[in-house]
Amino acid sequence: MSTQPDSLTPQAAPSAPPNDQAASPSPPSDQVLGPTWRQRLRRSRPVVLALLLFAAVTLLTTSTTPAGSKVPLALDNAHPDGARALGEVLRSYGVRPHTVHSLAEAQELLRQAPDSTTLALVGVGSLSERERQELARLGADVTVLGSIYEDLTGLTTLRASGLSAPSQQQLTPGCADPDAQAAATLEGSRGAVTIPVDDSTPAGTTGCFPVASGYAYATTTLSGGGTLRVIGDAAIARNSSLTKAGNAALLVRALGHRPYVVWFDAAHPQEPTVWDTPSLPRWAPLLLAVLATAAAVLALADGRRMGRLVREDLPVEVPAAETTVGLGRMYQLSRDHAHAAHALRVGTALRLGHRLGLHPSAEGGVLLDELARHAGPQQGPPLRESAGRLLYGPPPGNDQELAALAAQLDRLESEVQNR
Repeated sequence: MSTQPDSLTPQAAPSAPPNDQAASPSPPSDQVLGPTWRQRLRRSRPVVLALLLFAAVTLLTTSTTPAGSKVPLALDNAHPDGARALGEVLRSYGVRPHTVHSLAEAQELLRQAPDSTTLALVGVGSLSERERQELARLGADVTVLGSIYEDLTGLTTLRASGLSAPSQQQLTPGCADPDAQAAATLEGSRGAVTIPVDDSTPAGTTGCFPVASGYAYATTTLSGGGTLRVIGDAAIARNSSLTKAGNAALLVRALGHRPYVVWFDAAHPQEPTVWDTPSLPRWAPLLLAVLATAAAVLALADGRRMGRLVREDLPVEVPAAETTVGLGRMYQLSRDHAHAAHALRVGTALRLGHRLGLHPSAEGGVLLDELARHAGPQQGPPLRESAGRLLYGPPPGNDQELAALAAQLDRLESEVQNR
């Protein structure tokens, strides 16, 4: 039995052993082909640490910076035409606003808790009459922001009109509604609603802040039992207008009757994606990108490098084939059988290891064990012993032994490939 080698690839021996030692193969040292993955990772440690530091800083910045958008009247829009300030004011009064991006999502939330939820609806005219009827029957309160050029049919009998009052005109409540009384004044209104004087108007319908024959603010009862509040001018909810006159007071009172507000802009719906899931943190896409980058860096660190092409210093420029033939003849004249045998054994061991699914840095004993397992229980032990002599035995001492070794290695490789 031969000693188990410590490396898949055999080592070149300095000289041929005596004939009486030819039967006992000498095990090679622990040399492997190229650096191990630990060595490569150690060399790449500065790059990996820099990436991790960059990822930590980026994630910290992203998690502490509120997300923003540029959609008008969006609760996450901090620009002058956004409504982030209104959302913060509502939260300070204990009201929890939540933005949805589709009608189906808004209806689902309203059905779950109709008695504790108010729907803040922007762009009501973008919905169909049937969709507005369904919202009216859910039993939740609905506050419509903006009525100019909008259609309220199906939601209420109130009628949107193009009546407006300039910002220089101070509008007073003109009604007993407590929300309007709390607001006290409005600086004009771009938009209003009219109240039909017939039996279709529910009892208790109230119009406030008169604008010609219409009202800048009106309340009525929905078919499902909830309360509808219509604010004619949606611009009072903008960040740039919230502090003017009684805008903030009217909005907080109109939206704050119930503890939850579902904010839906029907004019800017968005198809939900996996990244819009509320349970998914906002920094998750960035984290995935950083992890993918780190994986690529580790792959480069662990990947096998062949190195760049190096020009060989020669006295004169000659064709590559002529150089190869010349070097071969030099090796032949030097009679370095050990070097030639080492090259043959290394090539055979690498091809066998690749055929059997082994890493190039695997130990020689692992290769022999895998060869035996591949051959089966009967042929495995003798194959392991013969392969050990061929791959890790002493170097040949003459041309005949080198040729015989080459033929035996080729036969061994053919047997493994044909199994």
